[in-house]
Amino acid sequence: MMSATQTLDLDLKDEVVAHPFMRRNDMVFDVPPFQRCYASAEVVIVLSGGSAYLPYASGGGKTAFARYLASHLGRDRPGLPVLMMTTTRAQPGATRTFPQKLVEATGVSKLRKSGPAMCQAAADEIAQRASDSKYRLAVLIIDEAGHLSTYELEVLKDVYNVVADRNCGLCTILLGESPRLERVLETLRSQREFAGLKRRFGAVALPALAYESAADVVGACVEVDSFRWPELGNRSVTDDFFPRAYASGLRFESVAARLFEHSGGGHLTGAAVFNALRMLCALNASRDAPDFRFTDGHVAQAISMSAALAGLEA
Repeated sequence: MMSATQTLDLDLKDEVVAHPFMRRNDMVFDVPPFQRCYASAEVVIVLSGGSAYLPYASGGGKTAFARYLASHLGRDRPGLPVLMMTTTRAQPGATRTFPQKLVEATGVSKLRKSGPAMCQAAADEIAQRASDSKYRLAVLIIDEAGHLSTYELEVLKDVYNVVADRNCGLCTILLGESPRLERVLETLRSQREFAGLKRRFGAVALPALAYESAADVVGACVEVDSFRWPELGNRSVTDDFFPRAYASGLRFESVAARLFEHSGGGHLTGAAVFNALRMLCALNASRDAPDFRFTDGHVAQAISMSAALAGLEA
């Protein structure tokens, strides 16, 4: 394994370092792990109106999947109210932060009210949206749900009850780091005041956002090869970094199976896959030519550097 400090022949010119593929973490690609997880979440939401949870390691793509889930539900289920919020580590005595975030998730203007009043306003808004929907249902996606406190779970229980009073449902999708999220759910299920709420919070475990096969990595590479970026003049990343090689057939897809093999197979995170692709760009940005192709050496270096970066970020 390459050390984090080992020198590589990286191209760190400004145009490489500032490239959107290297810098932006908000892009949501249509990749196989997201497709599998979305299909399961859609069944839970539309057919059962229940709840689900997704625990995963850091770098697994939970936050990107939250955006993917919200956007695809909006596309596939027009009229279904979908709200998204992110929790934070609770501070002692901070009873306004979570209600304010809940209010903001509804899109209602910020309210200068007490925590309970904001909770009621958010609950009323969610209930109204569910009542107005042909699905008689609202979906609340909560990222970083491993930070949910007992107080915040009580708030969610109250919101659920307000929605239920309108003969509607509230489907919660909880996403958070493992094992913190599982501990929150175990606490919820063990406390008397939350008895009977298993179906409301974290009833179904969604499939892990893991790249389980070479075919999964191929799917990710095909998406990167074909995704057109407006800020790149509607070119793909591959075309923008390697225009001459791209014109003669260079694609990330051609090294997908090698990326999976060199990574040891098994279950790869989204961060591991996409950081390896970024390192392939940084290692080879100055080598563009009609006959340029990625070699096994390039792939091995990219994976080693990606692993080193992951170690620095851990």
